[in-house]
Amino acid sequence: MLKKLVAQEVVCENRTSYVAEIGHKYTVFMDPVTGKFYRPVDGFTVTGNNLEDRFIEDEQLTISTIEDCIDKTFEEVIKEVMKWLATNHHPHTAIIVTSTAAELVEGIESVNTTEFLTD
Repeated sequence: MLKKLVAQEVVCENRTSYVAEIGHKYTVFMDPVTGKFYRPVDGFTVTGNNLEDRFIEDEQLTISTIEDCIDKTFEEVIKEVMKWLATNHHPHTAIIVTSTAAELVEGIESVNTTEFLTD
């Protein structure tokens, strides 16, 4: 049973995944007993009479800066995939990626039309 999490600020010093950006600060939640890290589930809410003693405002962080980090990370990842595809396959191949699989496909025949689209 998880009974306590401690919020910690960490700075990414080297690139071990595509999630963290070098030099960026992140707040993580760590179980002091096991040393494991946790993130809140979607919709997690903290309530109380006064949360000012537990949270500080991050004046530099906005939704647009979060989206910029996400977009930049996506762009970095996808450009590596695009380079690999261009280097190793012909222009009629594509990669379909989901959260559980990646598929390399080849276009044999194609027909493009907007004839059946409705407004």
